[in-house]
Amino acid sequence: MMRNPLRSLLLLWAVVCSDGVRAWAETGHRLVGDLAERQLRPEIRALVDELLVGESEPTLAGVANWADALRGSDPERFQATSQWHYVKSLPGTCAVDMDRGARIGSLWR
Repeated sequence: MMRNPLRSLLLLWAVVCSDGVRAWAETGHRLVGDLAERQLRPEIRALVDELLVGESEPTLAGVANWADALRGSDPERFQATSQWHYVKSLPGTCAVDMDRGARIGSLWR
């Protein structure tokens, strides 16, 4: 039996364009930024505030989507900073090896 390529294309389009697939993209980044900001010690909060001076929304939630915005507006710069976009946990765990991250060039060098 021959598969219908149009049906396959429509199914792929439905999955890719589904709100469920992208539901946490911007919202998820903002939520994590907001939750992280609530956990900051006052002295760290002061440093973060200094870094965010001049931003249109000077909160961690407000700048949480910078990497995704950069991907669309400046792909070359995104490539240079793409390792800052995420932290991979160790396989089969929810743990992060900070020393490993330093070796591969992540943000906490």
